[in-house]
Amino acid sequence: MTASTDDPTDLDALITAAKEFYRFGWLPGHTGSVSLRADEGLLINAADVHPSNLTSQDFVKVDSQGKSTSETPSQDLAIHLGIYKNLNEAGAIFHLHHLPAALCSDRDHKRGFTHFHDLEALRDLGVEEDDQGLQANISVVHPEGFDSVADAVADTLDGVDHPHTPCFTIKGQGLFVWGATAAEARRHAEICAYLFEYAWQRPMHPKKSRSISGFA
Repeated sequence: MTASTDDPTDLDALITAAKEFYRFGWLPGHTGSVSLRADEGLLINAADVHPSNLTSQDFVKVDSQGKSTSETPSQDLAIHLGIYKNLNEAGAIFHLHHLPAALCSDRDHKRGFTHFHDLEALRDLGVEEDDQGLQANISVVHPEGFDSVADAVADTLDGVDHPHTPCFTIKGQGLFVWGATAAEARRHAEICAYLFEYAWQRPMHPKKSRSISGFA
């Protein structure tokens, strides 16, 4: 189908970013998904579309109840819908299988977040400095199974830590990140990539290491 949206330029920006993220290795194979809020619903890539070949013809229009009248949408649809329903500021979403983010989610899932502090890049996610300095917790969603992912995401969006960052990880999967526009979502994705690469590669203080039980 030919995707329709109130802002074709935003869809073009979403597609351009997806193709570049594929080249970065953040959307390998048919993994990951991208979407755009539009017309009281959303546009999301169809299932089994390779991101390197993504065009406007490869998006499925879905209403606010998750119903589409054409191709099968990405299996991540329920998560995208949950983000749009819970967060009015979300206008575009990327789900990236970013390796350091996935590794951090495996390492940190038992405490429920990956902690970041004293990194200037956090400001680009809207984090503001307080008495404790510049710091943020990016939530790790740990569902009991695939069928419970959407519910686990909804619980996370209701959490007290989450609204401070336009992103979260899902254990073993990688990163969900959003913005008001495709351009802002892309910027947030690039910042998150840097943060998680830093968090994975930086040796942890022994005391902090002991607070994490390790891989499941």
